[in-house]
Order: sequence, then structure tokens, then C-alpha cells
Amino acid sequence: MQSDVKQKFTEFMGEVVSKFPQLESGLIDLDTCDQSDLSAALNAFQYANRRVLAGLSTREAQIEAFGRVSFDFIRLQARFMLSGKYAATENPSHLTELYDDDSRMNGYYLDGLLVTYMLWPNHARFFRSFLEQFLPIVSKIKDLQIGEIGVGHGLMATSLIECITNAKFTALDISSASLEFTKTSFDILNAGANLSCIKFDAVSEFVPIELEEKFDAFICCEVLEHVDNPEKMLQNIFKLLKPGSPVFLTTVCNMEAEDHIYLFNNPDEIVKMVLDTGFSISFQEVIGLDGYPNLGPVPLNYLAILKK
Repeated sequence: MQSDVKQKFTEFMGEVVSKFPQLESGLIDLDTCDQSDLSAALNAFQYANRRVLAGLSTREAQIEAFGRVSFDFIRLQARFMLSGKYAATENPSHLTELYDDDSRMNGYYLDGLLVTYMLWPNHARFFRSFLEQFLPIVSKIKDLQIGEIGVGHGLMATSLIECITNAKFTALDISSASLEFTKTSFDILNAGANLSCIKFDAVSEFVPIELEEKFDAFICCEVLEHVDNPEKMLQNIFKLLKPGSPVFLTTVCNMEAEDHIYLFNNPDEIVKMVLDTGFSISFQEVIGLDGYPNLGPVPLNYLAILKK
């Protein structure tokens, strides 16, 4: 079965390179990459392929969306290296326009980001950490109630529900399109009854009383950099958690995207913000971009497992 999935994944990568040969050097190398990273990439591929088989997307649409996301990253990252600022910081209303535009979210943003988890080495690496480091922790929690802010493409959510079939998952997102994307993925797994979707602003001044100290665990992947006040978002997550609850957290330093607002210059800034909120850090990892020149601000992915 694994060899069959790898063959289909190899064919998918071949189609990506055929359409976008300029991107080949930045993709995961099937021959040399760590086998655990490859296993995580194959998991992401299977999730994306389920959506194709269910008629929710097409292989061609996923490849096209990935190309757009990748070229946008290259263009914006080059601009950031010159300016040292995120473009969206000066135009935060752009984010509302993007997240409220269901056609862009479904036809470009969500599919494109999903494919990065199987083709970008840094994303495959921290999806691996989610599978290997975080899932074993939360799988031990009885009657698991878990939430995620910024559920996006739903990869983490559905991966968890496949592993812990009796878990109750609450998806919190400012985008209706993201919530619907995740809902349809749960429906494919016949797990719709396990999912609650709530439209929620991560930096809201008010956390619904019924959500306070509701969750045994939490996920927050690549969201801190999307808000103008990540401290407030961390404080809100803290309120949502029961004492002792673990959190899977990822964010970026010096890495541009069209909806990145808050600039972390280095991992120390993230760590300080996390600790100041009241969390402890039980595991952390800093992942650089393979082949990126060590000039100017260094783009990094930061990953941590926190504990309230």
C-alpha cells in the first residue's frame, strides 16, 4: 500500500515539475529526504487525494493552486528581503477581502497551502512533528476535546480524527470557506458528528464563556503571523484550555506571504511571547529553508509543543 501511494505521489510531483519546472529545486527530494519526512508528505498527499476522489477538487486545480502559492511566496519573499517589512502590514484590510472571498479561498489559497505540506520540505518536516510528537501525547487523553484556531485546509484536524476516532474537534476560523473546507473533509471520513465549526476572530476581546477552559488540547499552525496582535491570540488560547493542556504551535520568522502581518525577527521573540503568556515549552524546533542564501533576515519556521 505504501509503495502504491509513493508511486502515485511520484507521478503527482512529476506533473508539478512538468508544469512548473522553475520550482523543482525547492521541492522535497524523494531520493534523499528523511524517510519520516517522506512518510508525513505521503500522509498529506493521501488527504489531498481523498478530496479529489470525492469530487471536492481536481488534481489539476491542486497543482495550479500550488504553483500560484509558490510563485507568490518567491515574489513576496524577494520584496521582503529588500524592504524588511511585510506588505500586508500596511494594508490589513486585504486579509478580510481574501478570507471573505470564497472563490479565492477555495480555488487558490486552501488547495495551494495544502499541497505545500507534501512538497515543501519545511512543511513536511513540521507535519512530521505533529504526527510523531503531538499525536502520541493527545491520544492518551480520555474523551479528548480539542480545538484549532485557523483550521485552514484541515490537514491537522483530519489527521488527528483518523488517529483518535472518538475525539471531539472544534474548528475556529475567521473564514467561512476554511470551516467549510474542513467540514467536507470530515464528511469524507464519516466523522462529521465529531466536528463543531465556529466563526471566530482569534484576537477578539471576548471569548465565548462556553469555550473557556473547554479544551484538553489545542492546535495553532501558522496563524500568529496572520494577526496584528499575536499576544492577544495566545492569551485567548490560554483561556480556552484546561490546566495542563498541550498546544501544537507553529509560526514563521522573516517569511513573507500575502496575508502575513506580524513580523517575528527571530525565534527568541516567539519564545518570549509564549512564556509571557504563561505557557511552558516542552518541545521546540527551528527549521530553515533548504538552499536559501544566508544573506539578510533569515527565514525560519518555528515549531513548539506548549503546555498551559
